[in-house]
Amino acid sequence: MQMVGYIREANIVPVAAERVKRRPVQRILFIDRIQLWDIKRDNSSLKILVAEDEPELLRFYKVLLEDQGYEVLTTRDGEECLDAYRTGSKMMKGSFDLVILDHRMPRMSGMEVAKEIAAMNPSQKLLMITAYSGMLDLAQRPANMKIMAKPFEVDELLSVINELFK
Repeated sequence: MQMVGYIREANIVPVAAERVKRRPVQRILFIDRIQLWDIKRDNSSLKILVAEDEPELLRFYKVLLEDQGYEVLTTRDGEECLDAYRTGSKMMKGSFDLVILDHRMPRMSGMEVAKEIAAMNPSQKLLMITAYSGMLDLAQRPANMKIMAKPFEVDELLSVINELFK
């Protein structure tokens, strides 16, 4: 087992939207502080598909998870995620070990994507990370899907992912 350092905590700070030449500037997120843990497992054989419509958060997931040693494929909406799930298994030489979904996304909600993926592969591990966790109809979720609320601590996300891989 290879041991390497990895991100333990990263505060994400929103930067207020500003007007530049009378045009709104999109909200920007940046990492304010990073702490490192000393060791982690080698996760290089584990593949994660991420669907998130916020570009900054999508980049954050990609950087964080790749730093953890995971192979990561990112998508920006529900339909793109389903397409990637169907074809990504071939590109990444095997199925995904985990699919991380946002709930509210363009073209298809995370819950709709989760149901379709669960229909294709009932044993697929799913993690929905959403600011709307209190509004979800939990009776509709696939049995193998875990739900996590936004905002979240990086430690919490890594802990949930490690739990799912046990």
